[in-house]
Amino acid sequence: IPTPAAPILVQDDGSGEHLYAIVAVGAQGRRSAVSRAAKAGGLAKLRWDSDAGADAYVVVRDGREVAGPMRLEGAQKEWADKGGQ
Repeated sequence: IPTPAAPILVQDDGSGEHLYAIVAVGAQGRRSAVSRAAKAGGLAKLRWDSDAGADAYVVVRDGREVAGPMRLEGAQKEWADKGGQ
């Protein structure tokens, strides 16, 4: 699975700095390397494009997996951090 590009920061809530990255997961469970990180000023809403061979995605905040693996529909994926974990 190719390494995805860094997610795009759509917005954040200004609650404190975080670094976000994504991992692509193939149908057989193989994982890509972690993408480059996007810097946010708080809990963020992220967007990224689909990657060839990716069936699901994992979101990484500050080096820890916080969501996923999740299957998201459409060519552009969106996810909002609600906090927790």
